[in-house]
Amino acid sequence: MTETNATRKNYNAIDLAKLICSVMVVMIHVAPFGHPPEENSVLIDTFNDYIQNCLTRIAVPFFFVCSGFFLYRKTTEQFDFSPTKKYAIHLGKLYLIWSAVYLPFIIQSIIHSDKGIFYELFKYARNFVFVGSYYHLWYLPATIFAVILISFLLLRKISVRKILIFSGILYFVGLLAQSWFILIKPLQQAFPTVWKLLKLVEDIISTTRNGLFDAFVFVAIGVAFAYHDGRLSKIKSLTGFIVSMILLVIEMYVLKSLHSIRENDMYLCLIPAVFFAFSWLIQVELPPHPIYQQLRKMSTLIYFIHAGIKSVLFDYVKDTLIERSCLFFLIVVALTLLFSVIIIQFSQFPKLKWLKIFYN
Repeated sequence: MTETNATRKNYNAIDLAKLICSVMVVMIHVAPFGHPPEENSVLIDTFNDYIQNCLTRIAVPFFFVCSGFFLYRKTTEQFDFSPTKKYAIHLGKLYLIWSAVYLPFIIQSIIHSDKGIFYELFKYARNFVFVGSYYHLWYLPATIFAVILISFLLLRKISVRKILIFSGILYFVGLLAQSWFILIKPLQQAFPTVWKLLKLVEDIISTTRNGLFDAFVFVAIGVAFAYHDGRLSKIKSLTGFIVSMILLVIEMYVLKSLHSIRENDMYLCLIPAVFFAFSWLIQVELPPHPIYQQLRKMSTLIYFIHAGIKSVLFDYVKDTLIERSCLFFLIVVALTLLFSVIIIQFSQFPKLKWLKIFYN
């Protein structure tokens, strides 16, 4: 790889990929094939499992890589912390806004919890910092942490290569609490003191799906693309992506067979899969069109809106055929797209331009 300023005519292919990834995030949270009666569920559940817990898991890592690339390509000549500060404040505002939007759902879950209000309030305070105020909002604090950490390391003149190695090691550590849990499970019997220490850490951070163990490596990959010019051709990148996704499916199958998987956010093959996907997409130039700017806004809104639409819709269709069929997924996607377009269009009116705070 050689040093470059990493500039291209457009990144419309990435904007399109972001939209696809945002729909993938909806798939993670809403079973795309529904939940049919038990006698017909084996094949459908298998499809849902591999889509929700494997193939679509590339979506959020891809967003992380995009964040790293577009942020740090602004400072390839000489590193400047100013863009990071501005970006972190921007994400922080988004986090507070969407946390406020989902506050009614959070309050409802606290009130109906069997563990008591004080326990739930404490858990919410912890989650707000380490996990995310609502289950899909974890992306924002994770990105904020990752970009600040990487910027600090760059300020200390740590090379991108060393950052990649360090973040890769931490990602592997995170894997041990997720899909590769089988590697540390023997510690429970062999070293109970170490196990208790690990459990204490888990009680504090809840999950390794965070900025340190997860987002860090993918944002670092984005930095590598921003600072260096990859020599992989489009065909090699596309081939690498396809092979990596096949290996990802095999990885999940093997780990499921070993009863190893605790959480499905982190897999080893996600790293090459996202790397090759991004390597291919930054070389694809689609014809200029205003639609891509709209897609960029829509992907942001789809990501943030879908969880609320899912929750509200579920209350209306609970215990009906719609709830258990693929129609539930299709309605959630359709309503999410509709509300995204409405917000974007309404925000163009002078009196409603404040709506831009939800995606800008």
